Amino acid sequence: MRTEILGFSGGCYWCMEAVFRSLRGVMKVLPGWITPRDRVMVDSVLVNGVLTESVLVWFDPDVIPIESLVAIHQLTHNSSSSHVRRSRYPSAVYVYHGEQYCAVEKALNELALQNDNRNHVQALQHRQASLSQPTAISAPVTHSPQIASSTRMVSPTRMASPARMLSMTQILMIRRFTSSDPGMHDYYYANPDRPFCNAYITPKLSRLLTHYRELVPDDKQTVIAAQQAIKNPKK
Repeated sequence: MRTEILGFSGGCYWCMEAVFRSLRGVMKVLPGWITPRDRVMVDSVLVNGVLTESVLVWFDPDVIPIESLVAIHQLTHNSSSSHVRRSRYPSAVYVYHGEQYCAVEKALNELALQNDNRNHVQALQHRQASLSQPTAISAPVTHSPQIASSTRMVSPTRMASPARMLSMTQILMIRRFTSSDPGMHDYYYANPDRPFCNAYITPKLSRLLTHYRELVPDDKQTVIAAQQAIKNPKK
């Protein structure tokens, strides 16, 4: 068994801890704060010595590769510039050496390419949908301002623009990690009924199950499913 360590930030450490603790091949997750060697981009300004809420993740790359960890991190937090608390939660992956840096960079580039392709397909679909509705498109502005306004909204560029928000995820070298209070570790799985867990963490884990169920052990799936049932009871 091989062991590697990566750090992640982009949201509260309880959320990230729960996500990574839910994965096969992850041996240990510690919530805390990372100080990177590099300057961190905060509100478009490079800042030195930033102490960032984060998690350290010990994992076996033969079971879960770096590419999967990076993809899951991007799936379960908002890495775009639209995050209203981006200055507090900078989106980043923290590495220890150049080989990790290259692997993370490759993973992020591949995800960006996939998103670009997906956006292109969505734009074509929106365009095709608009062309299949000649009545709305040809409606004169003078006859129906409301129809004309809605027609302008089917522009492929405008419809796809939310999905085109650029990822702000940085790749940074770790300088120092400070663990949080041990009494606060394993926050979700120690007591998943907490209101914070139901409001913020369970939805992220639900997303994880939707896209990466095969990477989540059965015991974790059982806990998540139970919380999903509480959050969304059947009528």
